[in-house]
Amino acid sequence: MDFTFTEDQLLFQESVRDFLVNEVTPARIRQSWDSDSGRDVALWNQLTELGLVALTVPEEFGGLGMGITSYNRALEMIGSHCGSTAVIVSAHLSIVCLAVKLFGTEEQKKQWLPILARERLSAFCLSEPNVGCDAGGQESTCELSEDGEHYILNGEKKWATSGALSAMFTVMAKQTMPDGKKKVTALIVTPDMEGIDVFEKNRSKC
Repeated sequence: MDFTFTEDQLLFQESVRDFLVNEVTPARIRQSWDSDSGRDVALWNQLTELGLVALTVPEEFGGLGMGITSYNRALEMIGSHCGSTAVIVSAHLSIVCLAVKLFGTEEQKKQWLPILARERLSAFCLSEPNVGCDAGGQESTCELSEDGEHYILNGEKKWATSGALSAMFTVMAKQTMPDGKKKVTALIVTPDMEGIDVFEKNRSKC
């Protein structure tokens, strides 16, 4: 198997390297991710313009359609400058975008992948105050409404990467299945839904 980078891949890596050297400075990181008084999304917008948040999203949905090798190399480069930025990009692409790509309905893919590729950030909501990141120990629950039109979700999440900045959350919760067994379900949630409250903005560390 040939792992040699193509000319296009090398050119993209060069543009990523230039961006990181010139833009991802300690002062910029503090302003963008580590501020206790809020978040400056300018850095995220630049990452979006460069295509870093759409690396593995299929081209038909507005992404770059690159493979895992290019993604890993880009993430390695980002991480060499700022761990926080690498985690934010990784959670967005490898947990949320990939989940929608692999397991979302066609309607969900058409609705969300273009937005996540070119417009907004996403968050992964697994960890909880009492169980940490133990997926099997989830205390959050969800159940289908009587009319079958929506899910009723109850619970609290903590340490959700990019949660205070995101337009879409992938939320993990326990659901009682028709056979009585409890299984973990992933739900698409938006911050404007009734009952959603982002009540703490944890400080990033880089």
